[in-house]
Amino acid sequence: AKQIELEKLEERVYSLQMDHSIQQCSMDKYKAAFHILDVDKSGLIEEEELRIGLTSLGKTPTDIELQEMMKLVDQDKSGKIDFAEFIRFMLHTQSNCN
Repeated sequence: AKQIELEKLEERVYSLQMDHSIQQCSMDKYKAAFHILDVDKSGLIEEEELRIGLTSLGKTPTDIELQEMMKLVDQDKSGKIDFAEFIRFMLHTQSNCN
C-alpha cells in the first residue's frame, strides 16, 4: 500500500512539473526546501514542522495563522503536507509575487 501511495505521489509531482513547465533546477530547489522543513524525514510536513521552518526564517505565525496556512496547502485534508502539495503552494506563492 505504501508503494502505491508513493507511486501516486510521484505521478502528481510529475504532472505538476509538466503542467506548469517547471524546470528541473526549480524542482531540485523545491525538494531541498521540502526536506529542510520535513524535520522528522517522514516525507510529510506536519504543522509543527511548518512552525519550526517559519520561525527559522524569522516569522512567528500565531496558531490560527498556522492552521490557515495548513488548510490552504493541505488539499487532501490529511493534516500533513506532501511534496506535491508543497510544489502547488510554491507555485501559488510565486505567482502572487509576480
